[in-house]
Amino acid sequence: MSAGVLLLAPLLAAAAVVEDRGLSKEARGRVERASEVLRLSAAYRRLEASVAHLPRRETRASGLPGAVDATGADAPVLLFDAARWRALPEREAQAQLAVALARAELAFPLPVVEAEQAAWQTALRVLVEAAAEDEALSRALDAAYRAAPPLVAEAMTKHRPGAAPWELGEVPPLRLPAAYLARAGLYLSLFEKDPARFHKAVEDGTPWPAGAVRLAELEDLFALRARDIAALKSPPTGAYAELGGRRYPVALVRAAFRVRGTGEVERLRESLAAFETSGAGELRDSFARWRRGAR
Repeated sequence: MSAGVLLLAPLLAAAAVVEDRGLSKEARGRVERASEVLRLSAAYRRLEASVAHLPRRETRASGLPGAVDATGADAPVLLFDAARWRALPEREAQAQLAVALARAELAFPLPVVEAEQAAWQTALRVLVEAAAEDEALSRALDAAYRAAPPLVAEAMTKHRPGAAPWELGEVPPLRLPAAYLARAGLYLSLFEKDPARFHKAVEDGTPWPAGAVRLAELEDLFALRARDIAALKSPPTGAYAELGGRRYPVALVRAAFRVRGTGEVERLRESLAAFETSGAGELRDSFARWRRGAR
């Protein structure tokens, strides 16, 4: 999410840059058309200003989850998969652009659970604010929202934690819709019931790479083992890493090694402050306003 965004740096190796200086005329036109509607949202206008400095590139065979996303471990970039971006339906393009900009704003050199949750929360706010002002987007988002209940019911019945500490629970990975607009409808349906359900769905439904971490766990590790982390000569390997005579997941310690002394953890914590305090309330207010107009 400046260093790169969340999940995508490991997927970029095969990407071929089409135009080093930016987007083609056709792609720029599609971005502008999508942005015209999204700019009806104050949250989107803020996002646009926040990531205006980031370069935009077209790629082929990028491996990105969507047709447009943010990536780049050391130099964040907004990437557009040329063929897939061109083929997107207009409302889906709007949804994917909103998510990409929200991820880019939180650029972090490692995939972080809380950052992906915050990015989707911001994107949902963008979509409902714009939908409250644009009838076509409102109809599309409303259709996705109304189609969500069976998916929500299935997700909730599959995620049953055990009642007792040692009782096994049925917790398979959550399968989210591939389309971002359909996913937004599912997330909004969950958010309406309980924001925590929405956040859990983002966590459970995301195909996290092996190096993904939670920001809270990373902060706790630094608080407890800062000296041990600073003393590491190289990133640890193997299944576990030992710090101060205690074993920790190796991915967590490798993440700490990578960001030690960079200030990235503090920067991301500051960026996530609104997500963890007022963010859910702002989305709830925007969602309620859109639903009043959509009925």
